[in-house]
Amino acid sequence: MPYPEDYLETVEQARQERDSGRERALEAKVSNIAGYDTVFLGFPIWGETAPPVIRAFLSAHDLSGKTLIPFVTHGGYGLGNSRSVLASHAPKARLRDGFVMEADQERRTMNQVNDWLSGIKVSG
Repeated sequence: MPYPEDYLETVEQARQERDSGRERALEAKVSNIAGYDTVFLGFPIWGETAPPVIRAFLSAHDLSGKTLIPFVTHGGYGLGNSRSVLASHAPKARLRDGFVMEADQERRTMNQVNDWLSGIKVSG
């Protein structure tokens, strides 16, 4: 089931999934994951953790003995507990430090536009 198109509805759904610990169903698995020695795993931080689909991906794939390198974006709060999520869901992988970048333009832009709109006085 896809996430809502509305940003705030998606944030709320992600919060509910995080709080419940529910993992989203994957539409597909990597059929030949055994053929890889290194897995680069990219995701945004949602609610100070890895999104539910990342937990589902890790639960569905055996990364034993593989090098796992995350590349992550966040909205200003850093990695949250995502590193411990990766370690607990892929305990036999060699977890490496990855790339981390703040990327908060969506929320920042939405807040700035809403602030601007609320300050406009329009006479009819």
